[in-house]
Amino acid sequence: DAPLGDGGGNVTPPVQEPNQGENTPATPDTDGPTEDTTQYSEGLAFEKVDGGYAVAGIGTCTDESVNIPATYMGEPVVGIKESAFGGSKIKHVTVPEGVTNLFRAFNGCYELTSASLPEGVTNMFYTFAGCGALTDVNLPSTVTNISGAFAGCSSLTHFDVPEGITSLYYAFSNCTSLKSVTIPDGVTDLFAAFQGCTSLESVTLPEGVTTIASAFSDCK
Repeated sequence: DAPLGDGGGNVTPPVQEPNQGENTPATPDTDGPTEDTTQYSEGLAFEKVDGGYAVAGIGTCTDESVNIPATYMGEPVVGIKESAFGGSKIKHVTVPEGVTNLFRAFNGCYELTSASLPEGVTNMFYTFAGCGALTDVNLPSTVTNISGAFAGCSSLTHFDVPEGITSLYYAFSNCTSLKSVTIPDGVTDLFAAFQGCTSLESVTLPEGVTTIASAFSDCK
């Protein structure tokens, strides 16, 4: 149809219906996966093991706060080799989910002050032995073995042992600043647990303890 006039010679243009979708901003998809922006430490040394990779050493990494990645070369990081960080100058470490065994992993990290451990870790045999600056570490509920885990951690002042632990074999030996420890029911073995803890003031023993040999030797 021809455009209508207004009687004065002016032409009124026809009204156009908007084209649905034209010039309409797209709604962002908020349901898709989000990008991981976590900053992981670079330069760590890795070694191929069954099931993935294990951290083998500090490598060329110069971070004081080490954040271990959960994957390496497209495969999961499943462990940390014995004494992998021994003698390094790291002050904090974050261990990723998927790691279960910390056998002597940070033994001799003399400047380490704190550590973040994931649920799933079970074995902490001498994990932090000799870490004289360590003051802050919360154990995951999955840990079952802390034998010698904090031996020589001379800056620890208090510790709450989590449920599920049955043995404190040498767990806190020579923790010379340790003043108090909370021990849950279920712990039966205290062999040399507090040997050389010269500042120890109080420990409440649960029922069921069967072995206390040398547990408090050299505790003034």
